[in-house]
Amino acid sequence: MAWSAASSYSVAPLHIIHLLAATFLSPGLVLGARALYQKLTGQAIGGFTTVIILELLMGGFILLSLGINAEYLAAIYDETKLRPRYIVAESLPAGYCGTIAPEAHS
Repeated sequence: MAWSAASSYSVAPLHIIHLLAATFLSPGLVLGARALYQKLTGQAIGGFTTVIILELLMGGFILLSLGINAEYLAAIYDETKLRPRYIVAESLPAGYCGTIAPEAHS
């Protein structure tokens, strides 16, 4: 019930997915480059480089695509709340036709 209350009125949980994507993709790129360097210098265990690079990069890109989808979902969620785009500060009287009163010309 607490999770429902926290996530029903906010898009923050959807934005957290982008942070997770950056958290996993950035080190994934660094570790992937390190694994590739070890492979090229002959220090890597056979088969390890391919597995680790694919796992790190695909995991990061999957989270990134989820983050992009979450941004679209957040925009749709904001639009479906049916809140006005602006608030009217004052309204004109009924029958107002947009003409200037004669006293204003003098």
